[in-house]
Amino acid sequence: MIRGGQPASQYSIEFLQGMVDRMLLGFRKYGHIKDSVDKGMDPATEAHNRIREYQRTGNTEWLIDAANYCMIEFMWPSHKDAHYRPTDSGESPGRAMRDGTRHSRHADKMEGDL
Repeated sequence: MIRGGQPASQYSIEFLQGMVDRMLLGFRKYGHIKDSVDKGMDPATEAHNRIREYQRTGNTEWLIDAANYCMIEFMWPSHKDAHYRPTDSGESPGRAMRDGTRHSRHADKMEGDL
């Protein structure tokens, strides 16, 4: 069960459930994903490939697939220096805007601290 807080407009249960559904289907069809990772599958590259397919086709299923490959990379990192370190908005690369500009700082209502 996925638990979320308010406001619920900040996440998509449908998207998260789609991730879980596709991972479980993949397990039934192909076996444990760790086996593919151990054989050299590159989840980060696969995530990029799925995002390109979404950009080409507009099919949002590719976004769920991309997110799953990001999760797989998180679970079994290929980067030699992989680690998890929480960051605040001061380290963010910013947000790319549809008009081609980049907003390096956005309104940080928490002033960088949680």
